Amino acid sequence: MILGFIGVKLIIEALHGSHIDGVGSFHLPEIGTVTSLLFIVATLTITTVLSLLKTTRDSRRAAESE
Repeated sequence: MILGFIGVKLIIEALHGSHIDGVGSFHLPEIGTVTSLLFIVATLTITTVLSLLKTTRDSRRAAESE
């Protein structure tokens, strides 16, 4: 997900660098550094929390099975 976001951001920045601000009627947004960092931190936080919750749930189920 993060690599996909970075790839899209790089393509948009390359288009802006070529003075292309839109594709058809769609305006290409400018994605700033702060927005990029917030997206990356949010994605890593969410995946870490979900992983910890799953690990806890799996260990409880294993303890109940014994």
